[in-house]
Amino acid sequence: MSSDGDRLALDSADFKVFIDSSTYEYTGDTISPEVSVFVVNGSALTSEIDYEVIYLNNIAPGRAAISVNGLGDYAGIFARLSFQIVRSPDNSIALPGSWAYQNGKLWLRYEADGWPSNCFLTIGGAEYYFDSEGYTATGCRYLSDGWHLFSEFCAHLKGWASTGGYWFYLDETSGSMKTGWVLINGSWYYLDGSGAMKTGWLLLGNTWYWLEPSGLMATGFKLVNGVSHHFSQSGSMNTGWFVNDGTWYCANASGAIRTGCFYFDSNWYLLDSNNNGAIIEGFQSVNGNCYYLDSDSGGALECNAWVFSQDGYAYYACSSGAIVLTGVMDSVGAIRLNDAEGKPHSRLVLVLRCSDVVLRRSRRGVTARLEIN
Repeated sequence: MSSDGDRLALDSADFKVFIDSSTYEYTGDTISPEVSVFVVNGSALTSEIDYEVIYLNNIAPGRAAISVNGLGDYAGIFARLSFQIVRSPDNSIALPGSWAYQNGKLWLRYEADGWPSNCFLTIGGAEYYFDSEGYTATGCRYLSDGWHLFSEFCAHLKGWASTGGYWFYLDETSGSMKTGWVLINGSWYYLDGSGAMKTGWLLLGNTWYWLEPSGLMATGFKLVNGVSHHFSQSGSMNTGWFVNDGTWYCANASGAIRTGCFYFDSNWYLLDSNNNGAIIEGFQSVNGNCYYLDSDSGGALECNAWVFSQDGYAYYACSSGAIVLTGVMDSVGAIRLNDAEGKPHSRLVLVLRCSDVVLRRSRRGVTARLEIN
């Protein structure tokens, strides 16, 4: 949009002055529209060579003035025009004024008389809230969209803020206090009903969670007070049997990870104390004895049963699970037992019947011969 200046005819030439709008939004700073100046024949003039521009009353809402004064060959020629500075209802920038204290409270006195109330205003890069009496809010204040926090210097707080020994999280845009689970920069935190960030153990319904001293929700394996626990991707503490990255683990009712020998549902299991309690499968040597933990039955210890490898080796686990006999099965199902040196005995042969033993064939091959004590 263009606006003609108030042209004054002189002997040499007249000015035509243009700006891009007749109305500008209030910013709290000086508003100085760019001015284009032409003479009546259409020639453009050069600022600071052919003319100078002076702005008047160009900060506060109202009518601002522009004075264009000729220089050099155009000295003595001048033009005047004006534009409006307006403040829309949602404009949160304070009008020109000065801070004042009254009754120990801070308020803003406008230069044009009056003061702000029931609104947020931005002053000097900080945001403030002025109550119904015009005083700035401090501490914790309940507004239409929830609780808000203000610093001791009355600035409106956003993001993480600490007060009274507790951490709170305020919405990055509105500043309203968050409660419950919040996702911040890819991590979960829990804020109680007062907005305070929780740490340590948290029970919601029947589910336990562990929150780090930073408030971060724990996932995966965590050592809590010297005891290993596991937390799912949703943060819930695991109990009983659970799978992590394809491996089975077991935790007791309090969430502590089990390790070592564990008896469950009529079977013994071995849980690796050096690997967060991961279930152990296959042949294992424990206290000088060899045992077989069957992968087909979830790592259960084989007892009172023959175990056969894919390459034809045979192993017998007694009632304690210790392997006490080894041998080789021939094509007709007879087992030639090994002698004391681990070689097939020439005369000790077992012919198995289904009523004598339990037959099991392992999916895993055996690559090394096992010694029998």
